[in-house]
Amino acid sequence: MRDPLLEDLECGAGSTAVCLRGELGDEQSSADLERLRRTETDSRLAKKARSALKKIRSRKDEDPAAKPSEAAAKLEDLEERIEARRAAGVLHFRGGAAGAATYTFKQPGVYAYVNHNLIEALLKGAAAHFKVDGIWDDDLMMQVKKPSPIP
Repeated sequence: MRDPLLEDLECGAGSTAVCLRGELGDEQSSADLERLRRTETDSRLAKKARSALKKIRSRKDEDPAAKPSEAAAKLEDLEERIEARRAAGVLHFRGGAAGAATYTFKQPGVYAYVNHNLIEALLKGAAAHFKVDGIWDDDLMMQVKKPSPIP
């Protein structure tokens, strides 16, 4: 069975899971970490997986019960937070990946769709504009002051 934390697309969660697996010395995670090390395209995460494997292999002769449970508690907390995000329908896409979503516009107007960098989006033409027709709904949003020049 694959480790769901190591499969998580959120880079921060995956990175934290890899580090915690190394701290726990969990021999059962070795196969997943080895697969991640071989297939991961992010060299930083692959390097962390290699380091975690090295830590696990160096602990084979030690008693795991003698280790503090702080790392285990962190890992359990991480698993709970990731599961809560999944249950809430939070999705993550790695850079360069494709995704699709739907959105219902509730007010008429012109809406800009850009990535997180507005300037770059406008300079490179990576922006879309949606013109939405319809009747304005004052219950959703109401103009309380007419537009005026900025002093």
